[in-house]
Amino acid sequence: MEGHPSSGEVDSEGYEEAVGAQEFPTGPTGLVLRWIHTEGGRGFRALRHRPFQRVYLSFVLQQLGFWTSHLTLQGVVDEVSGNDPAAVGVLFAALLGPTFFVVPIAGVFADRRDRRVMMMESYAVLGAGAAALAILTWMDATPPLL
Repeated sequence: MEGHPSSGEVDSEGYEEAVGAQEFPTGPTGLVLRWIHTEGGRGFRALRHRPFQRVYLSFVLQQLGFWTSHLTLQGVVDEVSGNDPAAVGVLFAALLGPTFFVVPIAGVFADRRDRRVMMMESYAVLGAGAAALAILTWMDATPPLL
């Protein structure tokens, strides 16, 4: 139902009118928002919706933290092990190995629970693990490597 008032979308003729009626903030944020609302930014139409912006931002922040923690852990393991490649291999096996066993069970579990609650619980567990690693590293209490 493109162009229907309740759909939140407008047809191509009414597009410029709808965009022209909106006020955007000044600065870089406004520049990005204005581009998203042009025909050239149509690939980013989902970012027009505030709930999706929040989900996307949380995903970007989670990925930033995920990869930062992996690089940091690799640096810590290199430092503690004296740059032993086997220790880095054990680290990545410990980080990524459980995925192979947890994913099939988690898929069934996710189908039976509220996805919002499950996502928040997952991020809370990830945050608690990251905080525990940060505290252990700060206390210089890294466990011995095999």
